[in-house]
Amino acid sequence: MKWNLLIVVICAMAPILVVVAMPFWSLHGGYMDTRKICQRWGDLPLNIEKFRAADEDERSRAEMACSLLGQQDRFIGMHRLEILELFGDPSGYYITEMTPTYLIETARSRDQDSWQIVFLINKDRLIRRIVVHKNCC
Repeated sequence: MKWNLLIVVICAMAPILVVVAMPFWSLHGGYMDTRKICQRWGDLPLNIEKFRAADEDERSRAEMACSLLGQQDRFIGMHRLEILELFGDPSGYYITEMTPTYLIETARSRDQDSWQIVFLINKDRLIRRIVVHKNCC
């Protein structure tokens, strides 16, 4: 009986632990600042239809990353499901499958990094920030 209660408590607290751990997740990879993003991939204006259609073309998404981050206030407060509806199915992974992520550069060798756009969410699954994150491994 005590084990069942412990399991229920752990399962109930798991979403809270994930939200609390998010700020420390950058230790598992890292973030790129907007200036470097613009220098690396350019500043193609955000076109959500083209972004959504770029399933296999990470470069197109990468070229819009600077513009997307510049407009992130437009998406802050939106529900994650609204982001998925706008931008399409996620192609990356960040902490949980609940976090909308889109790959913009995949490593072709061990010496290269993989990068993704991450729509960070709060406990209510609302967008709180958009970052470009380096994938680990």
